[in-house]
Amino acid sequence: MKGTSHAIVGLTTGILLTNIITADPKVVISATVVGSIIPDIDEEHSTINKIMFPIKSKYRNLLKAIVGIGLFSYGYLNNEMIQYIGLILLFSMISAKISYKLSLFKGFQKIKHHRTMFHNPLLALLIFVYPAYQMGIQKDYLIAFTVGLYICHYFLDMFNTYGLPLFPLKRQIRMPLHYNSKNVVVEYLIIGAYMVSSYLIYGSLL
Repeated sequence: MKGTSHAIVGLTTGILLTNIITADPKVVISATVVGSIIPDIDEEHSTINKIMFPIKSKYRNLLKAIVGIGLFSYGYLNNEMIQYIGLILLFSMISAKISYKLSLFKGFQKIKHHRTMFHNPLLALLIFVYPAYQMGIQKDYLIAFTVGLYICHYFLDMFNTYGLPLFPLKRQIRMPLHYNSKNVVVEYLIIGAYMVSSYLIYGSLL
């Protein structure tokens, strides 16, 4: 699923969450949107990378490395959160450039694809959720981020042909009915169905 689609779903879900979570609405929406697009940070052409590093794609990883090292070094001395962001940037480069070449997921991927470590729903607990918890992120915002991560990104990616990798197993999880990401019409239908379902579930909770 395209990054813009994940972001739209994340925005919609974040708005609904503001009526359930009694915290700063802007932060709740932002946390949900970030969660919905951050797994694609290891793919240099993704929406989140274009937003963070709006330069030519051939220079994007170099800039990411420079920023990542800078943030990690500065954060090591001053701020745990900044250090973590720097580490994620650096780790995303490892995930994108090395993990596939080491044949971690070649068992089901016949062609190179960006679904590597950051798209593993099990590893995401160690990469994203647990560190955020350890850093003392407010529970409401952590919930919003986790909803964006697992519902707005991972759940919807299960409808895609590639599904989600289950590292270290050469297995993937996906819905019985799945589609090719090039099929824009089906993707929009899935987004529409998700939004309608979310609204109905939200209404039932009130």
